[in-house]
Amino acid sequence: MRGDMLINPVLLTVATVIAMIVGRVSGLNPQLSSVLVAAGVGLVASETALLPIVFKRNAPPVEMFQRAFIGTVLHLGLAAILGTTAVFTLRLGNNFVFWLLGSYWITLTGLCMVFVRVLRAPAKSTERSAN
Repeated sequence: MRGDMLINPVLLTVATVIAMIVGRVSGLNPQLSSVLVAAGVGLVASETALLPIVFKRNAPPVEMFQRAFIGTVLHLGLAAILGTTAVFTLRLGNNFVFWLLGSYWITLTGLCMVFVRVLRAPAKSTERSAN
């Protein structure tokens, strides 16, 4: 499970570095504070979204599916709440919203990779035991 917890930080770090490099090379000002806050919001939301499956790793497949669904909804809600809070309290501006959107989709992709792997694990173990 430790590897699953590291997917989103690695994805966010790589995407942030690439975005900063592309921004600098193209002559745009990527606003480091907006990028870092958006990455932080995405990281907090995605790691919190993994908690439902972490707490009950050996649950039946139906319950794991429900927990994965709850994780994606939690991810969306936390990203929206934390992003809105950052917009109004830190006054980051329009650039932050676009960075937050990118951060959300990158972390959602990582979450779905983890959830699919978790949901397929019981199916593989039952296939092996049936043979």
